[in-house]
Amino acid sequence: MHSFKLFGLMYWFRLAFGVLAVCFFASCNPTIKLSKKAPYSYERELYGKTRTARAVVAGHLTRWRKPDRDFDTKEGLIAAVNARAEKAFNLHPKSKHTRNVTVDSMQLNGVLTYRITPTKKQSDKVLLYYHGGGFMLGPLALQWKMMSALANATGCTVYMVIYRLSGTAPFPAGLNDCVAAYQGLIKKHDPSKVYLIGDSAGGNLVFAAAQKIRDMGIPNPHRIVAISPVMDLAMDNPALIPIERKDPMLDMPSTRLAMDTYADTTSLDHPYVSIIHMDTEGLPPALLLIGTHEILYPDCQLFIDRVKESSYDLTPVVAQKMMHVWVGGYFIFPEGKRGLRQVADYVVYN
Repeated sequence: MHSFKLFGLMYWFRLAFGVLAVCFFASCNPTIKLSKKAPYSYERELYGKTRTARAVVAGHLTRWRKPDRDFDTKEGLIAAVNARAEKAFNLHPKSKHTRNVTVDSMQLNGVLTYRITPTKKQSDKVLLYYHGGGFMLGPLALQWKMMSALANATGCTVYMVIYRLSGTAPFPAGLNDCVAAYQGLIKKHDPSKVYLIGDSAGGNLVFAAAQKIRDMGIPNPHRIVAISPVMDLAMDNPALIPIERKDPMLDMPSTRLAMDTYADTTSLDHPYVSIIHMDTEGLPPALLLIGTHEILYPDCQLFIDRVKESSYDLTPVVAQKMMHVWVGGYFIFPEGKRGLRQVADYVVYN
């Protein structure tokens, strides 16, 4: 009886907290404006050691929405993903997620791709976007919103690649689709105007695709943007363990299963799989954004430190106490808005 009352109290507390949070976030202006100074400086610290109240609340809400893990095998993970697929997939985005843009589908070299075109200003630059989702899901509503906002901020057309997912087609199927879509895109656009952009698993794919493009002798894209990328699919860095309790979105067991499902029989040391092992020679310059409250941070920091000793042109943005793909929260909290503005600045001013 006592536990039942406690459960009821927690339910009403969460409901009240959720209502207050909606009211709290309602006043946030989702418009992304470019910085007034160009070129934009990334060298100084751009994120303070404390989070805004909005970011703290968003983190708690994300943790509460984190699903319970009721599987311990690849098969169990695939079944769980398939059970959520109808709700998770957004191949036909709602108008509220794609404001001030037009969306149409097309084939890029045989790969289904959605074109997101801003209705107002136009740029001759284009973004080829590889969505995240653990190589198993997507695109999600949040990713439609994020890319629509980026299209409006930069004036660039965004091409969202619907690559094959690991539940039915593990590595290298998804990567091959990403490269094929790029090959189709540069038949329409000058490679020097093309930017590869991806978040999470998509952040892994932009670097993997850039390597394969280089190795195939295809003209390079102009630049790369990787948001919270998965650097090492082995996930055996001991530094990940203490961060797991701070990460409101990702947990080690589920993420490892997802990575193993994608790699399948391919060695996790393969540079197209675990991009932390890649040779950066001949790759286009890149912007890498990572938050310190995500389990992917330690591997990203290792990569950042290693690149400092080379000639590779990498612009790292390390956001203190930010969660996985925090830039997707641009319409909720200031840090997310700042992160997406950094991406927009990087595209417009480079």
